Amino acid sequence: MKTSDGRLANDANGSRMQTTYVSALRVFPAGEKSDRNIMHHLPYYDMRAARQFLASEDTDSMEDYKRQCRALLKSTEKCFKKKASRLKRSVLYLSLLHHPQNTVGIVATDSLHSITFHYNTLVHALERGMTSPRRTRTTSLDSARQESLRIGLELDLMNQSIHKELGRLHTVHSVLTTLLNHLPYGMLPVFSFLGPADVAAALSVCRSWLSMLTAYCTLSQAFSHPHERWQYWQRYLLIQTTKTSPDLDHLHIDDIVVSRVCTDDIRNIALLDQEVHRTTFFPKESMYMPALLSNSPPSGSTTYLPRIGSYSSRSPALKSLHQKLHHLLSTFAHQYPQVGYGHGMTFVGAALLSTLQYDMDASYRVFVTFMEKHGMHHLWHASPSSFGAGLPRRLCQLERCVDVYAPEVAAHLRAHSISTSMFASSWILSLFLNDRSLPPSTCMHILDTFLVEGWLAMYALYIGLIVVHSKELVVATDEASILHVLLSLPKHLAMHGLGPYRMCALTTLSPSLATTLSLEIEQEPHP
Repeated sequence: MKTSDGRLANDANGSRMQTTYVSALRVFPAGEKSDRNIMHHLPYYDMRAARQFLASEDTDSMEDYKRQCRALLKSTEKCFKKKASRLKRSVLYLSLLHHPQNTVGIVATDSLHSITFHYNTLVHALERGMTSPRRTRTTSLDSARQESLRIGLELDLMNQSIHKELGRLHTVHSVLTTLLNHLPYGMLPVFSFLGPADVAAALSVCRSWLSMLTAYCTLSQAFSHPHERWQYWQRYLLIQTTKTSPDLDHLHIDDIVVSRVCTDDIRNIALLDQEVHRTTFFPKESMYMPALLSNSPPSGSTTYLPRIGSYSSRSPALKSLHQKLHHLLSTFAHQYPQVGYGHGMTFVGAALLSTLQYDMDASYRVFVTFMEKHGMHHLWHASPSSFGAGLPRRLCQLERCVDVYAPEVAAHLRAHSISTSMFASSWILSLFLNDRSLPPSTCMHILDTFLVEGWLAMYALYIGLIVVHSKELVVATDEASILHVLLSLPKHLAMHGLGPYRMCALTTLSPSLATTLSLEIEQEPHP
């Protein structure tokens, strides 16, 4: 039956057609069930309805497939045009900014050609899918979607790599950006015109500035008065020492004599008396002279300042300083009898007194901090003829560091049977402060860095000196000349300052010096 517009009445005949088709299959012989034979047993109008029904369902499915191909093609074209055009502009700008043969630009160009080829292949496949005949799906939609997503991701990655390269080149070419990310060595003299507060603010600009300014002790050089340095030091002192420190600042000479009577039972008192009377001091007026605190790069020559006690041992000022130093060290020995007095303490005590304008109480507090906080007390054990377990341990650490960072020097020293104890014992016991060639500023910088950083500061100088001057050591051919070069290394601190050697040791070595020492420094032996 047909409706008024000529179409089949499928709704009316649909159920009847299906019932008739199934019944015909049941009664028809099994061996003769072919399409041709079955269709001869179906009514004519039912067969036409079945064909129309199946054709309409197939048409709807193909239309949906083509619609999805069309939508995917449109979104892929939009994404590709946007990201590819951005990549082309970036590559062009990169070639103008740097060089047409820039490696990143070449890789991006090659990748763009490859991505464009895959994009064109995908577009052709989707276009074939849109124009394909009935019941023929030439392209898998799932595969096409994955390919479209991959093309977009590859374009994003290439744009990111170009962006990073452009940022790097901008950093190189921009003076402002360079200063914000890197502090050139030539800028260091500028800080000689800044006070401690301004230098402290500069330390927070970035890590590069912090490394450079810390290595070159710029904050230490900014201190123009002992009061400024003492304020800085107080933040790193022990809040409470193991022993209660006496008030040394208001003691008189009679009190010092009484103190000496109380320490007569110390076994190494004779060594203390002998070494105190050989000690010299910087005049406190010369410690903060502007000419000696300049941040300008060293000229390569040293200025030797006369010390109190260098030419006369009868000076009243020298006698007073010897009494203060003796009082400081004997008080420490009395409060720490298991440590007592040991060789090398006079150099540290004299440097502290000179730095703090001969203030005994302040000097004693810093001295005790050195001993307790940074473990210097392990170097002695109340014996005038031997040292504590800390000294061989420190020498062993130095030997391992030389093996790691200067293997040629280590092999050269072993070939000539030279051990670290032959040249570095005084380095460890006196923190380089026994070398009279060092100017006051260098001595104060050593005290500053040791108070803040501990033994890491000293090993940075030990290893920095050996690494920087390794060629001089390797060239020396006999034991005497090698030892002469080694024992002369501290004099380079007087000519060049601490900066170059700290910079070398703290920023260029791998693995880092702090990593190499981290486990060892925390495991101090007990006296």
